[in-house]
Amino acid sequence: MKSKLLLTALPLLFLACESEDAEATIIGSWILTNYEEYSGPNCTGTPDYNMDSVTAGLGDNYTWTFEFTEEKVTNSMNITLSAEDMCSMWGGTLSGDSCSVEWFGNAIIMPIDTMCFDFGGVLSDGNCSVTETNTSDYSIDEDVITITEYADTDSVETLTGTWSIENDILSITVSDDSSCTNLTLTK
Repeated sequence: MKSKLLLTALPLLFLACESEDAEATIIGSWILTNYEEYSGPNCTGTPDYNMDSVTAGLGDNYTWTFEFTEEKVTNSMNITLSAEDMCSMWGGTLSGDSCSVEWFGNAIIMPIDTMCFDFGGVLSDGNCSVTETNTSDYSIDEDVITITEYADTDSVETLTGTWSIENDILSITVSDDSSCTNLTLTK
């Protein structure tokens, strides 16, 4: 009787494992948790730009999401900058609702709302909200991913690499002739 029960349970265990693997799909929303960009086509050495660089430039007030559909990937960076953050990014000094910046040896006083507009943002309650969005085509063939930026333009760029998902963590490494990028994303 125990052997019949075991034989009956084995297909259930197999199907349970199979359905778990089938659920691992790139399609959906992902949050970027690590980013590394390197000069040259190989992701070796010290990255030229990484998540620490982004945080140093923008502070911790941003989220970077990737939305994968069947054929498109849209990455969006949402940033919230205080007046002080914006002014310091320009190397200026905040005074009230203006930022004093030295530009090529000339002192310029810029209103915070103008600075926010220059960032492409919307000012509300003293904070500038900026959203940068980029949509690209992509295709996958087993563990190979090809991302085509600016498709159907003279500026088309194609990045090819690998992708994998393990424990709801998406890892993508793509490169072209001049750069290589590692991305780590979570659901």
